Amino acid sequence: MTIDKRRRLWYIVFSYMSRIFLTAKEVANLLKLNILTIYEYIKNNELKAIRFGRNYRIAKEDLDRFIESNKTY
Repeated sequence: MTIDKRRRLWYIVFSYMSRIFLTAKEVANLLKLNILTIYEYIKNNELKAIRFGRNYRIAKEDLDRFIESNKTY
């Protein structure tokens, strides 16, 4: 592996390591919603999520963006 490829790989790994991820259940608890509602938002592409096997993880930044886009004022 060349040094340039290693740098790119390290950058990708580091950028994901520094992000905070929440489970769908944690997001549901934070927003005081049913977990099925969170899954519906994910299914309808309203809330971005990363799927690991059968589990979803939502980046804190994506949750913040979702909340901002759903403000009513």
